Amino acid sequence: RDAWVVETIVPPAAEDTAVPFASEIISAKAAYLWQAVHPHPYNMRLLSIVRENARIPDHGFSVGVYADTLAPMRDYTDINTNGIILSAIAHILAPR
Repeated sequence: RDAWVVETIVPPAAEDTAVPFASEIISAKAAYLWQAVHPHPYNMRLLSIVRENARIPDHGFSVGVYADTLAPMRDYTDINTNGIILSAIAHILAPR
């Protein structure tokens, strides 16, 4: 059995009712972390979605965007999300 299940931005099969589609999100911190530790075009696409859609003016980033509409989780941000994003950015920008 898998220890961790990752949902993608592709909708689940119609018979899959384990997670309501409206609650599926693209995590802002996960998008930044994946690109920081494993740069890849797919991860860059997730990061672009977050950059374009998850910003909350004067508060940083929302914790994520809804997978079906790419709308941000409005008024839902926290210091943990933004701290992780800043740490990931520092890693991405660090000379190698």
